[in-house]
Amino acid sequence: NHAARGVARGTVSQIGAILSATSAQDDVPNYYVSELLAGVEAESRSRDYGLQVAMWTGEMPAMVTDGSVAGVLFLGGSFPIETLLEQKLPAVLVGTSFQEWPHDSVLADNRRGAYLAVQHLVADGRRRIAFINGPETTRTSEAKCLGYRDALRQGGIEMDPALMAEEEFDLARGHERALEMLDRVPDIDAFFVADDPVAIGVLHALQERGISVPDQIAVLGYGDSPMGVVVRPRLSTVRVFQRWLGTLGARRLLNRLKGEDDSAVQMCISPELVLRETTR
Repeated sequence: NHAARGVARGTVSQIGAILSATSAQDDVPNYYVSELLAGVEAESRSRDYGLQVAMWTGEMPAMVTDGSVAGVLFLGGSFPIETLLEQKLPAVLVGTSFQEWPHDSVLADNRRGAYLAVQHLVADGRRRIAFINGPETTRTSEAKCLGYRDALRQGGIEMDPALMAEEEFDLARGHERALEMLDRVPDIDAFFVADDPVAIGVLHALQERGISVPDQIAVLGYGDSPMGVVVRPRLSTVRVFQRWLGTLGARRLLNRLKGEDDSAVQMCISPELVLRETTR
């Protein structure tokens, strides 16, 4: 392996970071992936490693195949496992994980995060809690759905498929989906949304309808986007420490390249509920 020989000789001192896109229609990473990258960059710089960055376009970037990087981090949740398994470099998944993945992964405990969010809404007396999840193609969406179900079950609330939807991580799509759900299920008293920008779109839809937040309908997002503190009312959310996830991912990869740790691990970081003005 050219890159591995370069590391042994001390001639390759760069790692790669591949960013998943915000959605299938967009080739720009969102705030979540950008924060992961910030953590990776700071850690690699502190260890005197350069960083090459590429967007995921459906096939492996050249830096992975031409020996210019010693290892690679995959940042975000939208990668096909079959393609990932074909590459031979030391690698770390940051933000998601697969059962088939033989290397390190670092991610938030998204099942726990969704549970905390919905548990709070149930404790506030909400019983018709709509759930707008992310695309089913991401593993994080599966975990959030499990957390939503866990909290409903604990609260003695029967799950209603009419209250569940999936949407791309996009503010405008959240706005459209919320309007559609309000027309279809008029007794909704809360929205739990799997991504902050989508939740802000939901908030705009409620304001258009003249619905008081949180008195009539509460809204709770996910990811602690910077936008969440500038909208009014300020968005309650789940903080998942993206920059720390990126830092840990880079640390795992660089330790492996230095021969300091050769055991594959999955690191699952506990999230934190952040209550602001869109919930009581």
